[in-house]
Amino acid sequence: MNSATLFSMALGQQAPWQVKDILFVSGEPKSKELHIQLDFPAGVRFPDETGVPCPVHDKVERE
Repeated sequence: MNSATLFSMALGQQAPWQVKDILFVSGEPKSKELHIQLDFPAGVRFPDETGVPCPVHDKVERE
């Protein structure tokens, strides 16, 4: 089992979401952060409030 699979299971992710990247960052002394980047394949459609599948228009990175 690789790290992406392990984190996907721990986060309870469901398709089409997938772990794209995992990065452990050391900053200031004794400061460490875990960055997990999530993504989905191009062309995926997500249901709106009524359940109708809609295309994705843009993606926004958040921290």
